[in-house]
Amino acid sequence: MGQKIDKPVAAAFPAAETVTRGVADATEPGSGRRASLPAGAAAYVFEEAARRRGAEERIVERLLAAGFLEAMLPSADYLAPYAPHLQPHEERELYRFVDRHGDALALRADFTIALARHLSARLPSGDRETRVFYRGEVLRGGGRDGATGEFYQIGAELLGVAGPQADAEMAERCVEAVAAGGSEDCHVILSSVGAIERLLLPELAGDQVAALAALIRGRRLAEADGVARSVSPEFASRVRRLLEGGLDLGDPLIERLGETGESLREAAKSLARNPECRVAIDLAEPAARSYYTGFFFAVYGSSGGEPIAGGGRYDRLYASFGPPSPAVGFSLGLEGVIGL
Repeated sequence: MGQKIDKPVAAAFPAAETVTRGVADATEPGSGRRASLPAGAAAYVFEEAARRRGAEERIVERLLAAGFLEAMLPSADYLAPYAPHLQPHEERELYRFVDRHGDALALRADFTIALARHLSARLPSGDRETRVFYRGEVLRGGGRDGATGEFYQIGAELLGVAGPQADAEMAERCVEAVAAGGSEDCHVILSSVGAIERLLLPELAGDQVAALAALIRGRRLAEADGVARSVSPEFASRVRRLLEGGLDLGDPLIERLGETGESLREAAKSLARNPECRVAIDLAEPAARSYYTGFFFAVYGSSGGEPIAGGGRYDRLYASFGPPSPAVGFSLGLEGVIGL
């Protein structure tokens, strides 16, 4: 223990030698070098650590004041209960391993499914309101660039309550949390799972609907417009509005979505009261997680790029682990919010 790696071992394990050398460089007085870390991982010390901890405490303080109680979840769990709820790209994010008993486990890549698994049996009977929040590290791999993504996630869920007002509240709570973390200027995109498919009816059906919806979400303007023009001028105009996004609250397309449209309107009106928040309804926005069942949203920082927060409704998730319960929530990546 504690002995220096000898040459034969270092030759057999060059990665270990690299990491050891990086640590040594970082601890050498005056070297100015940082220890080597895997892509996507980070170490925060001194002022950076204080910024992150301060942002976390401010966000948690707001959630506690709003009646949310904390849930603490394991960082590793059995893989089998999660697999049915993951699309292939989400499954590739998981870091999986086999424990000493031969069971397949996975490190935590998302809190929402884990919370449903461990909380469902403890929820009060009936549709009684439950407010819960969580915080902790998540670890995701398998991105397009092959990089590892480790970040600190904070989120909150409102369980047992359905309807547009609950959706609007959680979108507003998310923006408040982002602002408490230090990112007041943000841009929120509101959308809904399956909305585009519904708005392509009745002119198209079956595979035609799926194909055109994919073109719209991919912003493939020329191809989508060509398909729409072959149907009718009115249909082509509808498809162009879906491609452009930025639908008005009174747009007939929103009206056609029924209660989903009402959730979009309520959330847009609530968020519009915040002068630091820009809001748009864009039904071509892709959902971040496959368990969303309706209304969802994404929050972008002032610099654009990837979302720093988001959320939505997942009314079918809890029924997979116990009694059914309507559910809507949000989560944010703390490093993205504070710009680390």
